[in-house]
Amino acid sequence: MRKIFKLLFHVLAHMYYAHFNNLLNHGLQSHINTVLMNFFLYHQEFNLLDPKETAPLDDLLQAMGLINQS
Repeated sequence: MRKIFKLLFHVLAHMYYAHFNNLLNHGLQSHINTVLMNFFLYHQEFNLLDPKETAPLDDLLQAMGLINQS
């Protein structure tokens, strides 16, 4: 389960990094943000990712209020 969860998180991170402008152009940013938020809350509940795995999206997760600044 951890491996699958990690790979799915990598897909989300890739979508933000490489395709966010396309998502904005199509008005899908709120949907991808909702997916990320639910995904991250599931991670917080079951501790499925290492902190180094979430590092690429830490700024976004902080802006969403999902993690504290450290």
